[in-house]
Amino acid sequence: MGVNPLLFTISVTIASSLAFMLPVATPPNAIVFAAGYLNIKDMILCGLPMNICSLIALNIMMNTWAVPVYNLDVFDEAFRSSVNATATQSLTTNAAAFLPNLTLTTNSP
Repeated sequence: MGVNPLLFTISVTIASSLAFMLPVATPPNAIVFAAGYLNIKDMILCGLPMNICSLIALNIMMNTWAVPVYNLDVFDEAFRSSVNATATQSLTTNAAAFLPNLTLTTNSP
């Protein structure tokens, strides 16, 4: 793809802490839900707009601040070689474990 993997990694890491919609999302949500005054429908009605606004803000933040600060618009060749080597090794190991009679050949550049 040619995209720096840190762009996705940082985005997913931050987005995972932006869950506001359900009782299991954060401990404060669980405490409020356990009190018995709110039901899941109420939490979804309030949490959905917060989730949407948070994801929009995250997208803007990643493209305006994180890209220049962390130099995410440059794809380092170290990522390409390590990803291909790891994927090939993992594929070979997993296939050999599940299909012992299969002979795998890899095309190395």
